[in-house]
Amino acid sequence: MSFSHNVHVVPRGQSWRRGHQILTADRVDNLRVAWRDTRKLELCFDNARVFHFSNFWHASEVENFAYVVDIRLVEPATACAPASPLMIMP
Repeated sequence: MSFSHNVHVVPRGQSWRRGHQILTADRVDNLRVAWRDTRKLELCFDNARVFHFSNFWHASEVENFAYVVDIRLVEPATACAPASPLMIMP
């Protein structure tokens, strides 16, 4: 049996909502999520079947859609940005 990975970006204090994921994939090896900086997010993995991916994120609750996060898929996972503390958006 297989299961899928869903990755969500949500404003601080908000809950995730079904159907608003930035990534849906299965058969994922070594998934890692790394913030390169406050507006750049890397989704790193060695192997995956990607069914859905959005290369950006924004929300009305954060600067009325003006705050945009650039999202990149990085393969292999070892090419990902170094681990950093969780970045907190405004």
